[in-house]
Amino acid sequence: MRILLSILILTLVVGHVFSLDMGLGPGLSVKNAILYVAAVFIAFRIVLSRDFKMEMGGFVGCYLALIMYAMVTWIVVGLFLNYKGYNMLASGIALKNLLIDPLIFFLTFLFGIRTSENAFKILTMLGVACVILNVANLASAFHLIPLDYMGGGGRMAGPLGEPNQYGDYIVIFLPLMCVVAILSKGIVRLLWVFGVMVSVGSLLTTASRAAFVALLVSSVWGAYLVRDYLSTKVVVKWFMGGIAVAVIIGAVVSIEFADVLSERFIGQSKAAGIGELSSGRTDFWMDVIDKLMSNPVAMITGFGWGAFDSMGFFFSAHSYYLAQWFNLGIPGLILGIASFVLLLREARRALPLAQGASRSFLIAFVFGILALLVATLFGELTTPMPYFWAFAGISMRVAVNARVSAESEMRPAAPVWSPQRGIAQAR
Repeated sequence: MRILLSILILTLVVGHVFSLDMGLGPGLSVKNAILYVAAVFIAFRIVLSRDFKMEMGGFVGCYLALIMYAMVTWIVVGLFLNYKGYNMLASGIALKNLLIDPLIFFLTFLFGIRTSENAFKILTMLGVACVILNVANLASAFHLIPLDYMGGGGRMAGPLGEPNQYGDYIVIFLPLMCVVAILSKGIVRLLWVFGVMVSVGSLLTTASRAAFVALLVSSVWGAYLVRDYLSTKVVVKWFMGGIAVAVIIGAVVSIEFADVLSERFIGQSKAAGIGELSSGRTDFWMDVIDKLMSNPVAMITGFGWGAFDSMGFFFSAHSYYLAQWFNLGIPGLILGIASFVLLLREARRALPLAQGASRSFLIAFVFGILALLVATLFGELTTPMPYFWAFAGISMRVAVNARVSAESEMRPAAPVWSPQRGIAQAR
């Protein structure tokens, strides 16, 4: 199963690096086909197993509730409200791709891998995938390969195709790459340090201020949440090293992107209004909120799954939370946030029980999911999410195994039977 999941990750990487159209039909791609094969295989294994135990039940229940609510609103809008321009089939395919497939991704990686050792290997491969994407992006940025990842405004969109989403992806997986580098030794550690440097360089080429905000906020927030498990000496050492590396990388990247970085981080920071400072996000947000306030019922229930695209907005909501509120109302917003919070809580609860590499990878996941929670305040992530859900599923396998291992060690051992004891008990 580890090989099949590795092939799935590799398929994602190859498709993004070479911008391949891997679609096999509406709502189906090569990636999905591999995913469904793995999911079916795991389902058969579960059915034949006599000792199966549902793990992460709270998260699964919460996420299923989100899917069910979205499906109900989709049916109501498609069959009864029938908004002008609303395409029920397209919205249904989007529901499968954006809500159902992520849960299958998560469960496939959670139950597809059983041992922590194999989980470490898959986590390392996710880090390798990120390095490959970032090497390709930086090579394209400096015209070393015939692949064009240039986005709008002179910013690199990377293999994922959009500067902000690509920047957010790097920030989410940067902690994982740092952990793998720390756990490695010798020449392998040097290679991973190089990978981290390339990733920071790629992040700079996106000039994504939202990604940098996510990086800074999640770093401080994460350090506070896991403060009991971080060595001050190690943190200071890596922080100082990171600053030095960032300065060097910044100087190199500025050779090609000095004007873009100056405009994004210096020019727009002097903007006269909040709308310009936020690249127009606040204007989009106010338009969406005005539409919500014009319909008090929709403020509670939402307009329905996929309704945003049929409401005449020229731009996207530029916020996962606002889009969730608009489409699925307060129930959808609460369930959407709760799903991520439950993952974060499980990782934190496992930290005191985990040891060695398990604890290090769980700390990386805490920083990664915090980066996601901050990043989605300023945008809606789609392309990076398969990587994230694989990251989440494997990390939860590490967390579950750590808890089970700790519970088994705390369980008192059964008394050893002896003839003398048996005779005494008989009397």
